[in-house]
Amino acid sequence: MKHAFILLVLGSLALSATLDVFAQTTTPIVTVTARGGWQIVCRGPACIGIIDYAPRIEPPPNEASIGESQVDLSQEQFCAELRQAKPPGQCGMSNPPVPGDPNWVSNGCGDGSLLARAGAVVAGAGLSGYSGDLNSPFVGVSFFGACRSHDACYGSRSTQGFCDQTFETALQGSCAGAGDNFASCGTLTTRYRTAVSEFGGDAYQNAGMELDCAAWAEDMRENGCEE
Repeated sequence: MKHAFILLVLGSLALSATLDVFAQTTTPIVTVTARGGWQIVCRGPACIGIIDYAPRIEPPPNEASIGESQVDLSQEQFCAELRQAKPPGQCGMSNPPVPGDPNWVSNGCGDGSLLARAGAVVAGAGLSGYSGDLNSPFVGVSFFGACRSHDACYGSRSTQGFCDQTFETALQGSCAGAGDNFASCGTLTTRYRTAVSEFGGDAYQNAGMELDCAAWAEDMRENGCEE
């Protein structure tokens, strides 16, 4: 799985990321009764959109106190509509794990690629004590937790500005252990924040698409639908 990593090349700051979030960040579960009494369970926008616009079967007036209206959809109809509502891109029921799934692993601030290694050198240009490691840039300092949380925030559909500001605050807190390199650590924090703010738009949009896909796949499974 790919996660956010900070990339600075030729003196410029850039962010490259695919962010995945699902378990603790999805819309609250919505359950409705459909034709024949079976239950539709929805957690994603595709599924919820189907039940919002589906025709209703209203109970007879003398039975209004017994129950609410039912969605006039058979399971076959519902599954057909949900298949057609699959989010765009590479979405499928075998979508990769997301935060909250025990199989999800974050790579923190760098994925070990050639570009990330090159960016790591540029990131610390002119900073005393810089280690060259995007995750642990100075002795006594780890940015890994802040980068991991930033991945999750993008995927939660919080605003990008909120996620980036929270990210910077967490990075600044990590600089407390930098000792003599405190000033350099603060400068690097600003560079990280610039990267995600100026170049994180695509990663933010991708995170939302990953969330929609994960929710769609779970709704397919929950309601007994096949892709």
